[in-house]
Amino acid sequence: VNSGLYSVTASNGCGEFTDTTEVISLLTPNINIGNDTLICSTDSILLDATSGTPSEVDLWSTGDTVSSIWVNLPAQYFVTVSNACGTVKDSIIIENDNPAIVSLANDTFICFGESLQIAPEIIGSGNLQWSNGETTQNIEVATDGEYVLTLTNACGDFSDTLNLWVQINDFAFSQDTAFISNANYVQINVNPTFESYLWSNGSTYASTSAYDLGTYYITVTDTMGCAVTDSIVVTYHVSISELSSLQNIKIYPNPVTSILTIKGLQGNEEIKLIDILGRELITTCQMNPIAIDFANQPAGVYFLTIKSNSEIKVFKVVKR
Repeated sequence: VNSGLYSVTASNGCGEFTDTTEVISLLTPNINIGNDTLICSTDSILLDATSGTPSEVDLWSTGDTVSSIWVNLPAQYFVTVSNACGTVKDSIIIENDNPAIVSLANDTFICFGESLQIAPEIIGSGNLQWSNGETTQNIEVATDGEYVLTLTNACGDFSDTLNLWVQINDFAFSQDTAFISNANYVQINVNPTFESYLWSNGSTYASTSAYDLGTYYITVTDTMGCAVTDSIVVTYHVSISELSSLQNIKIYPNPVTSILTIKGLQGNEEIKLIDILGRELITTCQMNPIAIDFANQPAGVYFLTIKSNSEIKVFKVVKR
């Protein structure tokens, strides 16, 4: 029988008589209080047992007998409902997720050429996203900027920020070469405003005296602790007139491709061939004339020094 109003009429000699009744068609109770759910521990969720087939709430597992309840504790919740056709139960599992804490290190700096490993401290779980697109927990960075890590879970977004600066120590020698002239040494000076200095000869001052030919290195450290190393080559000056009175010595051809001839020697002069880095390639004492083979030397600039007693004459030789 379908739900509705039904009437019946009867008659006899005394007249007609009518009565009406309402028929309600019920089904077995059918309710759904929702799927298992993850909520933030600071939130609540409404469980409603009024959906589905009309029925009366008998009892919640919390002891409530109302049609809907608010809950916020992790648990499995049951509800029993019934009508004239029967009684059914439904349940839901509520799980909690906690608010997260994301903590990066303090704002900091690195020296140019270095990198920083950012390893955050994280309490809680969720999806990670860095402002530079990375999704791993730890990242390595080498450029200055603002780095933000955001963790997302059911409780929302949680983030922290680290600002990174790159300190550049821009020290460099203004010239690549220093020349020893008539003196026995050359004084090499650098900017005295740095925090510390260390020369390859052991000096820790802003200047050093170079008595020997060769390459001198210095490491300078600025007030932020950033160090940089540069070098300078110490060699003889190429101005011949300032270095020697051995005016009769001649060399040819210059530039040279293979054999360099030296004429005008008086005998027993000390002859040295030095490259642009101050390295001695040849040291000899020979009678006049002398020939030096450049065939196996790479192209570049060389210094030919001829010493007689206390006098020195220097030639700049170009090998092609």
